[in-house]
Amino acid sequence: MKRMPNINFNYRDCCDIVYSQRFSVGGEAFICFSDKSNTLYKIFINPKTGEIIEMSDNKFKKIKSLYEKNLEHSVRPLATISVNGKLVGYEMTYDLMDIPLDQARLNRVQMIDALEDTKKVLLYFTSKDITYGDIKSNNILINRATGNISFCDMDNIRMGNYSMDLIGKDLKKYIQMHGGLDETAVAYMHNFLSLQQLGFPSKYTSYEGIIITLNNKVYPNGFDDYAKVILDSMTNPKEFTGEYAIQYVKK
Repeated sequence: MKRMPNINFNYRDCCDIVYSQRFSVGGEAFICFSDKSNTLYKIFINPKTGEIIEMSDNKFKKIKSLYEKNLEHSVRPLATISVNGKLVGYEMTYDLMDIPLDQARLNRVQMIDALEDTKKVLLYFTSKDITYGDIKSNNILINRATGNISFCDMDNIRMGNYSMDLIGKDLKKYIQMHGGLDETAVAYMHNFLSLQQLGFPSKYTSYEGIIITLNNKVYPNGFDDYAKVILDSMTNPKEFTGEYAIQYVKK
């Protein structure tokens, strides 16, 4: 079993990193440039105050397990980050050629290929006893050089007995109506992503808006008749077939 390294900062240096080397901001953390070209720091914060906080034990256990597994198709943790003896984040891999799917200018055929590859990665995660529920375009990376798909925000997964930490409203509604978080939830959220990217004119279309559209029996172009059966079932999570719709989309 590999021992995970730790990077220790004093509080002032960590604050300097957060405010002067910021790369992006998420719901739970600041992503910051590190002193290397191929890694980033993820530092957890109180979303209301912006204050640096200690990461939960649940997150630490997942990060540690991911480090030991060296999971493919994902951003990988490399070291924990501590401030005054408390774990506040971690260092992770970074490829300058990776961009979020929502920033990639893909034509229809390229987007279908990317969504099919995304499905394959999600099924790979499932085979490793991982449920990736927070499926959205800014959590999916596509490499501009190779076209390879990978996922970020890997600390917010269900892994073994360790639960997701932050569950969005759409996934939460599915879990409540379906009765739990399982692989069908992954297919459900991937179908939303596919509809958002292929079926509707704006990538900012809300999942709630998509459900309203499907309830009105309005279907996107290019989805065949069996896909419509799957899409109809999405309007009631209790009746969802559990299938991915992307395989029934015409290029």
